[in-house]
Amino acid sequence: MNRLEYFKKIMKGVIFALVITISLVFILSLVMTFMDISIATRNVSSVVITCLSVFLGTVYASRSINKKGWLTGIVVAVGYVFCLFIIYAALNKQVTFTNKDLYRLILAITVGALSGMLGINM
Repeated sequence: MNRLEYFKKIMKGVIFALVITISLVFILSLVMTFMDISIATRNVSSVVITCLSVFLGTVYASRSINKKGWLTGIVVAVGYVFCLFIIYAALNKQVTFTNKDLYRLILAITVGALSGMLGINM
């Protein structure tokens, strides 16, 4: 597999993860219109949405690439967090990188590496 094919499959995994994120955030926002949800629950929901999106995007990419699942997972996770960072910066018209963002990146990389290994062995 050449680099261009590898890059296309990685990007498909990142886009798949972003679509999952947008869908789950939309569902969460619908739930929040009808129910009062605490800040702590929103924060936990954000982490769960991130982990689930990275997991599904990585499994999607690693199953199509079928080698080096941990590396595929890390690349998908970094690409996903980078895209979220760009979208957030464009919407808020400012760029800030806090400790919360660093923890989210570390969590996404960990989930990506583990789910990449799992995706190849499924």
